[in-house]
Amino acid sequence: MSDTRTPIHTTGAARVFEACLAAIGNGRAVDAELLLRDIDLSATGPAARALHAKLWELASPTAKNLPGKPAGAEAAPPPLPPRISVVTSVFNRFWQLRDTLPRNLETIRGQSDIELVVVDFGGSDSLEIRDFIEREFAYDLLSGQLKYWVATLPWTRFHMATAKNVAHRLSHGAFVFSLDADNFFLPEDLAAVQEHLVRHPGAVLHQTTGPAPMRHSLWSKYEVLSGSRQYHDEPPTWNGSSGRIGITREAFERVNGYNENFIGMGMDDIDFLIRSMKAGTDYQHIRIDRPATAIFIDNGTADDAHEHEDNRTNWALMDEGIKAGRLAPLYVTDSPPERFRRHVATCVGRSAIARVTLFASLFRIQDYLDRFLDDLQQITARRRPRAWL
Repeated sequence: MSDTRTPIHTTGAARVFEACLAAIGNGRAVDAELLLRDIDLSATGPAARALHAKLWELASPTAKNLPGKPAGAEAAPPPLPPRISVVTSVFNRFWQLRDTLPRNLETIRGQSDIELVVVDFGGSDSLEIRDFIEREFAYDLLSGQLKYWVATLPWTRFHMATAKNVAHRLSHGAFVFSLDADNFFLPEDLAAVQEHLVRHPGAVLHQTTGPAPMRHSLWSKYEVLSGSRQYHDEPPTWNGSSGRIGITREAFERVNGYNENFIGMGMDDIDFLIRSMKAGTDYQHIRIDRPATAIFIDNGTADDAHEHEDNRTNWALMDEGIKAGRLAPLYVTDSPPERFRRHVATCVGRSAIARVTLFASLFRIQDYLDRFLDDLQQITARRRPRAWL
């Protein structure tokens, strides 16, 4: 019987490559080979052919009996969500993200159970952020390990509680680690999170420099710890590491996330931790011992635009709420998740009129081929690469 399938030309090659990677990651090698057979390589460039060859190599060892699946073959289970989500909110902080994001992606790339979620709230540098991510991390977007969300209604002022809630709720991991845009997430940080999940799976993780912030005697009046001996009077350290907080999704929603009744930026993390602890979530602290410059980028005067003068107002709101027992505050958000769109790599939506290949739309010039294939090899250098799409 002749093969009546219509070859896929440049028009749909990018989408097919993306679908093929997902099929391989989900263990459906037969489907991947069928997709690859449909691509008309005569209509593609050298880079697209190289990518085709690499994907064929990944699919072919286990795909047999083409053109159909083996008789009685069971359907592959749906892909599992990532176990860990590292989430970052950004608003007018491209000058920091351009240094932190490459390092942070390097840490998680190739880890089959981790995603990195970046939520862009539409600052004046939003286009720079988009172009940067497109240029440097298009494959991470295609694989789904990096998810980049953009506000459809750009903000004019930053609101920390809302920003953190949106980032948490646009992620998929069972454990969510909040990482400010000025912070680095290095391999030792990932190892600390993974160890925490083994030893204290239900606890909130606070990773900072200095002694444990929430064990300071300043917070003893809120009775967040059992027994006075657990508190300390060492000088508290409040710096750019204080927002490194990891928590299970269930514990996050138990207290309704961050309190969006707060103004601007100030006391948000403390209030969230106190409410979480009083709601029954154990507090675990990990002290970071490397130099501060390897932990976060100093904000300088950038914090002035985030209403730190409203700390007293937010502290009063925190006191009032905790005394009233409102551990899960009610609020009306002005930024529900549906007001954000997930950015799709440009190569997926390219028109065939320009006769571009997947590779050309990613990097434009042939000189980057080696770099792209090196990245591809690193990402797929495990037995069953996973893609979240």
